[in-house]
Amino acid sequence: MESSVNKRVKEIIESKKVSDNKFAHTIGIGQKVLSSMFIRSTEPSVKTISAILDAFPDISAEWLLRGVGAMNKTDAIISEEEKSTSYKELEQKICTRI
Repeated sequence: MESSVNKRVKEIIESKKVSDNKFAHTIGIGQKVLSSMFIRSTEPSVKTISAILDAFPDISAEWLLRGVGAMNKTDAIISEEEKSTSYKELEQKICTRI
């Protein structure tokens, strides 16, 4: 069975619109390592995960490792700002009713 981390690595590859080979080259691993992750469901090493996060600083480590939050850090920031705005609007509505 394929690990969730491997699924998220595939999502990164798809979102960056690069081939598996280009992705492997970009993060500094061999194509065989990446293929093993996908075909044999081999868990990526800490070195591989670190290389992904170094090569793509916009990717959220928490999302990659745990599947929590948004893939891109900027999406997570925007989401938090939207929540903050919604809370402020709600607070204003409550205050005007009191």
